[in-house]
Amino acid sequence: MKEIYERNLAALKDKYIEIYDKIKELEKESDKDDRIIIDKSVKGENILAVKSGEGLVYLNSRYNDDEMAENWVEQYKKKNAYNVYIIFGTSNFTHINKLLKYITDTNTLLLYEPDIEIFFKNIQVNDISEIIYREVIVLCVKGANDGYLTEFILFALKYSTINVTRYCCMQNYNLLYMEDWLEIVRYIKDRFNSILMSRNTEIFFSGEFVVNFIANSRDFVSQYSLNQLRDAVEKNEINQVPVIIVSAGPSLDKNIEELKKAKDKAMIIGVDTSLKTLLNHDIIPDIVVTVDSHKPPILFMHTKFKNIPLIVCAQSNKQLFHICNGKRFYFDDENSYMSGLYKSITGERLQPTESGGSVANNAFSVANVLGFTDIILVGQDLAYTGKKMHTGDAYGATGDDVVNENGREYFEVEDIYGGKVLTEDNMNLYRKWFEEQILRYEKLKVIDATEGGAKIKGTAIMTLKEAIELKCNKKVNVKEVISNIQPQFTDEQQQQLMKRIDNISEELSEIEKKIKKGIRNYERVAELGRKNKNHTKEFKKLVKEIGELAEYIEKSPELDLVSLYNRQTEYGVLGKVFEVKDNKHDEIKDITENGIRMLKSYIDGMKELNKDIKKVKNVEKKDFDTICHDLCDSISDIKYCCDNREYDKIDKNVKSFYEYILKLIDAVDILNRSGAAEKYSQGYYEQLLKQLTQIVKSYEDKDYHEYVSLLIQLNNDVKMIGEFYYGL
Repeated sequence: MKEIYERNLAALKDKYIEIYDKIKELEKESDKDDRIIIDKSVKGENILAVKSGEGLVYLNSRYNDDEMAENWVEQYKKKNAYNVYIIFGTSNFTHINKLLKYITDTNTLLLYEPDIEIFFKNIQVNDISEIIYREVIVLCVKGANDGYLTEFILFALKYSTINVTRYCCMQNYNLLYMEDWLEIVRYIKDRFNSILMSRNTEIFFSGEFVVNFIANSRDFVSQYSLNQLRDAVEKNEINQVPVIIVSAGPSLDKNIEELKKAKDKAMIIGVDTSLKTLLNHDIIPDIVVTVDSHKPPILFMHTKFKNIPLIVCAQSNKQLFHICNGKRFYFDDENSYMSGLYKSITGERLQPTESGGSVANNAFSVANVLGFTDIILVGQDLAYTGKKMHTGDAYGATGDDVVNENGREYFEVEDIYGGKVLTEDNMNLYRKWFEEQILRYEKLKVIDATEGGAKIKGTAIMTLKEAIELKCNKKVNVKEVISNIQPQFTDEQQQQLMKRIDNISEELSEIEKKIKKGIRNYERVAELGRKNKNHTKEFKKLVKEIGELAEYIEKSPELDLVSLYNRQTEYGVLGKVFEVKDNKHDEIKDITENGIRMLKSYIDGMKELNKDIKKVKNVEKKDFDTICHDLCDSISDIKYCCDNREYDKIDKNVKSFYEYILKLIDAVDILNRSGAAEKYSQGYYEQLLKQLTQIVKSYEDKDYHEYVSLLIQLNNDVKMIGEFYYGL
C-alpha cells in the first residue's frame, strides 16, 4: 500500500504540485478523519463509501464493481477521436480505467473530484500514476487546483466541440455533492451559450465590423499598441500601485466622489459607459476602454473628453475618433489583420485581451496584461441595483434606464450583502467570467468596492473608501508615462503599411486564384475517393496541396477579414467537423464537400469585402442625402422640445443627434480623403467639429438659448454642405 501511495505522490509532485501540496497538508490530519471508508465488494475489490447522516453512501457497486464499470463505459464505446469528456467524481478510478481503453491522443478528458478527502483515501490503495501522467487527461481536485477547471472549460469547449462534449456524474456523487454537480453543468452550458452568443453577434454585425476594421487599421498605423502601454507601465513600475476599473453600474452614483482620493495613487481605467459620470464629477480617468462598433456617441459627448487616451480594437466605433485627440492604444481582438500588420514590422503579435462579452471584461483583462496584481472594481454591479440599468449620467434622462420587469427575462442572484438582486443572462455570464479569471490568475487580488450589485466570488468586498485607504498609498504619474510613449511606427513604416491596406483588393484577386485551384483539388480528391484511388500518388499530392492552402488561409490577414463574411458557413462546417463516418469513402466525401463549401464561401466573402472597401473609400450620394436628412430631422425634434420647454425629453433626441452628426463628419472626412471634393472642402470637416464642440458645451451648461441658436446655424450649414457635395 505504501509503495502505491508513494508512486502516486511522486507523480502528483511532478505534474500537479498544487494537489500534492494539499495532500501533504491532509497527511497531518488523517488520523482524525474517518468520514471516507475504504471497503471491499463481494468480489474483493477496493470500493469507497462516504459517511452521510446515519449511514454510508457507496460510490461503487458493493457486489461487482468491475462489471458495473463495464456497463457504464458502454455509452462511450462508439469512438469519436475528438470527444471531450468531463467526468464528475473519480470514485476508485475503475470506471476511468475502463474509459481510457477508448481514449485516443486527440481526445480530451477532465477528471473533476469535488472531495479532496475521497481523492486522498483513493490514492493510498489505487495506483493512478499512469492516469496522472496521461497527456490528454486534466486532473482537477476542488480546493487544490480549481483553476484547472476554468482553463479546461475555456480552451477545450469550443463551437466545434459542442456536439462531441460528453459529461457525466459518477455513482451517488449527485447525492453527496449536488450543488457542485449543478454548478459544473451550469458552467458547461454557460460556456456554450457564450460561444453561441459570440457567433450570433459576429454573423449579425459582420458588415459593420469590417467597415470599422479597415478604417481602424488605417488609424492604427499612426497610433499606438497595447504592447507599448504594457511595456511603459512595466518599465515605470506603475503596476506596483492598484488599478481601479470604473464601470457604469447604478451603484457608481453612491461612491463616485471617493475616487478623487485615489488621484495619482492608482491607475484609473474607465469603461466607456462610465465616462460621463466620471467627467461630470471632475474625475479624469487615465485611460478609457471602448470596444463595441455600435457604441452610442452620446457616451463621449463631453467637453473634457477630447484628450483622454483610449484603449480600442479593430471593431471599435471608428466615428468616435473624430472627436478624440488622445492617444489610441490598439489590442488584438481575434481578428489578426491588424495583428498581421503589426507583426510584419515588429516581429511580434499585437497584444490580445480576453473578454467575457462586456467592455468591463476587456478592461479587467487589460489590467491583467499591464501586470497589475491589485485590482479594485467600482460600479461593477452586474445587476440592476435598485432596478436601474446604469449610473445616472451615462445616457442622460432618456427614460431607458429603469428596468421594465415585463419586458425581458430577469432573475435574482445573491448580492454582496447576502440578499437578492435582479440580473439577466448576459450580465450573469459577465459575472462568471470575472470569477473564472480570479481563479485562473492566482496572483490577482481583486477588491469589489462597488457597494452594491451581484456578488463576485473570489473578491474581497469593502467600500471604496476602505479600499483606497488600504491600497492607495504610493504616488505615481500615469499621465506622464502615457504622454511619453512615442508612435509605434516610423514615417517610412507607416507609408509601407498604408500601401498594404490600400492594396487589399489587389491582394484578394491573387488569393482568389489560389482558392479556385483549391476547389479544383477538392473536386479531384472527391473523384479519386469515389474510384477507391485514395492511396495513389496523385491523391497524396492533392491532399498535401490542400493542406498547404489551409495553412496559407490560416496565416493570411486578408482572409481574416474575409472570414467575417463567411461566419455562418464556417460555423456550419465546424458544427459537423467531428462527426463520425462509417467508412473511408463517406469520410472523404464529407471532407471534400465541406472543404469546397468553405472555399466557395471565401470567394463570396471577397466580393462582399470589396463592396465594403468601397464604403470606406467613398460615400454614395443617396447615403449622404439620408445622413443629412436624418440629422436635420433630429435638430427639428430637439428645437421643438426646447421651444416648448420640454427639457426632460431632449436627451432622447440628443442621443440620435450625436449619432447623425458623427455620421456626417465621418462621411465628409471620407469624401475629402477620396479626392471627390475640392481641397477647400476640408474646411467643412473642421467647421462641423467646431460646431459640435460648441453644441456640446452649451448643452452641458444648460444654456438652451445658445443651444438652439447653434442648432439652427448647424441646420442651415448642413443644407449648404449637402448642396456642395451633391454638386460634385
